[in-house]
Amino acid sequence: MAPATQDFPAGFRWQPLAINLNNAIVTGLSNDGRIIGTHSLPGDKTGGFVMPSANGTVTSFSPPGQSTAIVPKGINASGKIVGSHSDANGYHGFIRDANGSVSSFDVPGARSTSLFAINDVGQILGGFLDSDGMTRTIQMTSPPAFIQVDSPDNPFVTTSLNNSGTTVQSAVTTAFVGDGATIASSGVVRSGADVGGFFTCRPNSRASIRGAGWLASANDSLDIAGTCSISRYSGIATSTSSYVLLSATGKTLYLGTTSYIGALAPTNEGATLLTGINNLRQFVVAQNGQHYLISACAASPSVTTITAPPSGGTITIPVTSSQPDCVANVFQGSSWIGTTTAFAPNGSSSSVSVDVQPNTTGAARAGTVWVAGTSIPVTQDVAPCSQTVSGGPSNFLGVGGGGSLTVTTPSYCSWAVTSGVSWITIAAGAAGSGNGTITFQVGPNFDSGVRNGAITVGTTQFMVTQSGAVSCSYSVSPPSVQVSALGTTGQLAITTSTNCSWSASSQVSWITLSGSLSGVGNGSVSYTVQPNGAATARAATLSIGAANVAVVQAAGTGLPTGLRFVPLPPCRVMETRTQYNFEGRTGVFGPPSLDTGETRTLNLPVSTVCSIPATAKAYVVNATVIPSSTLSQTPPAKRVA
Repeated sequence: MAPATQDFPAGFRWQPLAINLNNAIVTGLSNDGRIIGTHSLPGDKTGGFVMPSANGTVTSFSPPGQSTAIVPKGINASGKIVGSHSDANGYHGFIRDANGSVSSFDVPGARSTSLFAINDVGQILGGFLDSDGMTRTIQMTSPPAFIQVDSPDNPFVTTSLNNSGTTVQSAVTTAFVGDGATIASSGVVRSGADVGGFFTCRPNSRASIRGAGWLASANDSLDIAGTCSISRYSGIATSTSSYVLLSATGKTLYLGTTSYIGALAPTNEGATLLTGINNLRQFVVAQNGQHYLISACAASPSVTTITAPPSGGTITIPVTSSQPDCVANVFQGSSWIGTTTAFAPNGSSSSVSVDVQPNTTGAARAGTVWVAGTSIPVTQDVAPCSQTVSGGPSNFLGVGGGGSLTVTTPSYCSWAVTSGVSWITIAAGAAGSGNGTITFQVGPNFDSGVRNGAITVGTTQFMVTQSGAVSCSYSVSPPSVQVSALGTTGQLAITTSTNCSWSASSQVSWITLSGSLSGVGNGSVSYTVQPNGAATARAATLSIGAANVAVVQAAGTGLPTGLRFVPLPPCRVMETRTQYNFEGRTGVFGPPSLDTGETRTLNLPVSTVCSIPATAKAYVVNATVIPSSTLSQTPPAKRVA
């Protein structure tokens, strides 16, 4: 036997009913707490009983006339009872007034008639078997006038009627919803002619929602109560029964077997039954031959909604109760919400804790917790995106180098990388989502001063500092050049450290520089000194990096007019023999050899082999012509112009 008070999910408490009648079975419960049922009478008869409350006086009543059994199934707040009684001719509906007067009701032509429910406004719900043996549903407010409210192909048994006219129908395996549609379900709530919703016992089970007479009921808040019969198959077929409460918020609570929340051991003495539910959220449980009135704990949470921070955390909800001995259990409706297992008041008030995990999903989310049977919505925004950047290095020498950064951020956060300065480049990992890796390069610093730059990852900056260039020294070979009045060409070699930059320049027009005029580390520069026609020597300085090269050129003849002869080193201006053309000359200054009568014009200053001044006005050239084969006669003269 259950204890005097026993708590189970959603904040309800048990109270044993002292009916003290043989084989008493509770079959109904009114909105003001009146209880009805059946019991055994002498002579193998079944009578009915009514109790004004759980602790009230039990009043028994017998079947009318020649009937052998009477089964009350519904009672309203005025004390009017409806049900069925049976005699040799079958089942008949009955209506019992509060003063105890009983009248029978039969649908004309029906095989049998039974009344199932009566609400507080006097509407009566019933049913009958037609001539084909099909169950039909009727409603009436002024007996014996009634209307038939079902369709010929409706397989439901409609047994519950609340004050709003909403009915609850149940079926063993398949629920009929609307016209022609079927759903694998165990029950359906109907509001007038419209379907309000359907419910099931449990997925993948053969089940039906049942209450008094194996049927379900609903109160004005659309809390539904009934019994769930489940058949399980594991080698051999076994069957158990448990009761179930489905709240208007959608929370389903199963009880009666060890596999369900708040489990009670299943009984071997028949099914565990749950009878009705009224507007006080009371219902009756029958177990092991004992009846218990189940009442909701009077515990109230102080909040109606919870807004959790994106980072999550523990939220405390104060709860007050007028029943300090009643434990109101707490349930979470989402995997990311955790709760304490129960609310146990300390005096008249206490609290429960709701633990919310950080939201790393990338979107806002909503869930639910139930405290003392009260549904509390929980909402949580997504955590804002932020990045943690680590790694490096962040300090570099003037020669530069490379580094690597690690980005830590939630998986739903995307980021992009930018460099605020030209001397820092992103080598890899310029964008990503979630955690990632970035590699970067820092170029050499040729200036003497320290410089700073930033790598920006999303909204986070990583600062880079680079020291100035090292002290550079330069040497040039040769360090000075002596040039005759005729001019010359040559090359200067620069020697310095690998990270030192340099540039070369000439400040006079008679010395020109060619090749790479700037560089880093070792290098070379070519120079050309023009002939000096003046009667005095001249000098200039070439600047290469931090080094200077002195150039001194001897004086010329100094003649103000006329021409002067400038001797040149021996040089072949033109060579048409391929085997002697080791300078690689072609075209005008080289092969092929001249044909008979051919004229070839030479632009002597253009020659890349002989350094002939561009300012020359006349040339003295010796020409030697070699025949291409053995001469058999004197060849004609060839001209060179």
